Amino acid sequence: MIALALMLSTPAATPQAYDSVSDVARVFAAVLKDHLYGDTPDTLARRAIDGMLKELDPWSRRLPKSKAPSGQQAFACLLDRGVVRLTIKRFNGDGRQWLKVCPSLNQNLPVLIDLRDNPGGSVADALGLADLFASDTDLLIEERRFGEPVRHRAKAQMANYSSLVILVNSKTASAAELIAAALQRVAGVKVLGDRTMGKVTVQTAVYLSNGDVVLITTGKLRLPDGSILEGKGLTTDGPHPASPSEFTCRQAGRRWTSAGCALVDQKNIGQSP
Repeated sequence: MIALALMLSTPAATPQAYDSVSDVARVFAAVLKDHLYGDTPDTLARRAIDGMLKELDPWSRRLPKSKAPSGQQAFACLLDRGVVRLTIKRFNGDGRQWLKVCPSLNQNLPVLIDLRDNPGGSVADALGLADLFASDTDLLIEERRFGEPVRHRAKAQMANYSSLVILVNSKTASAAELIAAALQRVAGVKVLGDRTMGKVTVQTAVYLSNGDVVLITTGKLRLPDGSILEGKGLTTDGPHPASPSEFTCRQAGRRWTSAGCALVDQKNIGQSP
């Protein structure tokens, strides 16, 4: 039934498209009629959906209810001894006002953003985060299946910060890895950790009656200079540091002490301890 809805909602629907919809409906009806005994309708539906998605692209898939994205808060903001630590597990649409939920981003402090294990999610959320640290520059190009490419451009830098470090790993994907790559290029941000996944698709979520979620690829993201991360991932500036907060502090030209990150005393620079 998902196939029918998608095909009928396609802007370029033609008589041939409706013939195809009819073919799918007749085959599915025959399956239900002749193979229902011994199988539940849910089982048949899952098999049909999974078979269809397998033919689309490597990233379109069905997530069982147990693995479906949670509606719970997917980020946490805390102040770690003078370093702002923003951990984002998924861009799930609840963080568009980043300065409101994490006001420390605007207090001229070193900032550490942890995107490890972040599979992506809302492109708008990710762009909203990047807007804080970039100014008057292109961030991403979104290539859709239909229509012209969309150029996402940062406006005026909104955050007041002293340094920015981003942590990634092999499970950092989609909008998360593209935003890290964009900021690495346009804002001089240090990106540390393992090479990212190399999945740069834009997906639409379809929620099923049994709680499963189907993710269907509707476009791709790329960097403004034409760089493609698909299948390659983002090359980082270095490995994961032993102490991310200390590294971020030192990137700001500050001292890391037993009490945390401290401003350098300019009067004592060059003097013997």
